Amino acid sequence: MKTLTLMLLIPMAIALAQSREQEKARIELERTDEVIRRVQPLVERAQIPEATALLNEAIRIQEQARDAYRGNRFRMALGYTLSAREKAKNAGVLAEIDPERIRAEIARTADLMAEVGPLIKRANLPRANELWRMAEAEQATAWDEFAGHRFRFALKFTLAARLHVKEAFELVRGQADPERIRAELERTQALIDRISEPVKASGNERAIQLLAKAVGLQEQAVSAFRNRQWLPAVRLTFAARELAWRAWNLIRARLSPELVEQALAQTDALIADWNSRFSSGDNTPAGNLFRQAVSLQEAARKHFAARELQPALSLTSRARQLVQRAIDLLETGRRDN
Repeated sequence: MKTLTLMLLIPMAIALAQSREQEKARIELERTDEVIRRVQPLVERAQIPEATALLNEAIRIQEQARDAYRGNRFRMALGYTLSAREKAKNAGVLAEIDPERIRAEIARTADLMAEVGPLIKRANLPRANELWRMAEAEQATAWDEFAGHRFRFALKFTLAARLHVKEAFELVRGQADPERIRAELERTQALIDRISEPVKASGNERAIQLLAKAVGLQEQAVSAFRNRQWLPAVRLTFAARELAWRAWNLIRARLSPELVEQALAQTDALIADWNSRFSSGDNTPAGNLFRQAVSLQEAARKHFAARELQPALSLTSRARQLVQRAIDLLETGRRDN
């Protein structure tokens, strides 16, 4: 009896599942028809070949979906109609693209190329030259696509060209600047000179050891600079400066406004000296670190204004370290390219 009941239930379950599939396919077919009806006038008015081709493809696939539905192939019908709907939606998006906006984007890229192109060519760095050639080809393609009313591709190519121009300029801008590095060496040396006597007179062994290490690293930095080893010089002098600051902090009996103000001033000077190397739209790892450092320094200044000395000192120290890391990345990129 149980077996007979099971045999009767199986066909009923299958029929029920098919009924559900049929209903779902029918609903989705109607939804796709509605999307096609909605975007068709937009596409016809826009007269954009890409949009027209997509809509025609959507209509063709929707017909396949209806054929599958009539043949009781409901899952196939569902797959076809969802694909048709996506194409119809994309056609609508293309139809609503403003050609003047695309033209403006291409013009923006052209202006950027005119501005930095001479600098890139004059630097004559192999990788920068390669990126520049790519940008030129992409920008030319963008104009061709625009002329053919293929606006989506025009936008894609001009944005790619803009990105490659920025990358090329970043390489050129990242060339070593010996005078900047000399300034960092001098800043570290001035700090060491200022704190040496107080640290040695303090009797604090840990502080004295840190100062000795700072002096040693600074000597290595100066040697690297004389040998035109820019990246090691930057890294070593920053490391020496951090050790010198740690030594100085150890001998201070308490946290004073003067100490925090000195630390803030050091970070301010570092940011000011290197600010021109990091533009606001620089999305490289180095640029992102630099912007984070600026934000931290602004927060440190607010804490200092509120006489919250410990947070101010912590934030400005972190900001200084981020700037140093950003400069390190900048110089590393220059060396690698």
